[in-house]
Amino acid sequence: MESGILGSDARSKGRPLFLPASVAPSPEGDNLVTPRPWTGSGDWTALCGATALLHLPPRTAATSGDRVDFLRLS
Repeated sequence: MESGILGSDARSKGRPLFLPASVAPSPEGDNLVTPRPWTGSGDWTALCGATALLHLPPRTAATSGDRVDFLRLS
């Protein structure tokens, strides 16, 4: 798993969550991880264009600028 800076707020409820996300270099040279619009586990279209899966542990409320873990898809 890699880490980066969260580009927009994300949260999980009572279980671990892997959200489709895009990763790009930030102006500071870190990975900028931005969650893609997602409506649930059946939303396959959210994976189109995703370059990573953002990992959120159970009961996590992450805000923009937090350090997060992700899995690169390519």
